[in-house]
Amino acid sequence: MSEARLFFANAFVGEGWVWDPWPERLDRKGDWVPALEASFETFSARVEAASEDRLRERVEAIASEGPKLSGWRVLMMMSEHEVHHRSQLETYAGLNGWPVNQIFGRSYEWVAGRLESERDRSPSE
Repeated sequence: MSEARLFFANAFVGEGWVWDPWPERLDRKGDWVPALEASFETFSARVEAASEDRLRERVEAIASEGPKLSGWRVLMMMSEHEVHHRSQLETYAGLNGWPVNQIFGRSYEWVAGRLESERDRSPSE
């Protein structure tokens, strides 16, 4: 994930669909969060340094296969990529009986248990 963010940042700023290997080893679970935080900082700095026009400018598709993409679409692709892998990890965790992180800190059961009280709070039509 750390490398992938920089892959999308490079494409967005016009340097192509390339990336460098992550500079540190990530064999230990304790190294993952610092790497993700560092890649976020690097990604943010690269995107913030680009002009606002870059969001509308067209980016060549990888291997020039397919139509050019708007810069904003390249950034959305990065987000979609992260969501895809997060859902994979959470699915495998659930299948293995491991604790599963709840998005927004709310489980289905918690939200469903609040249904009636939320209906009572809703403004009448």
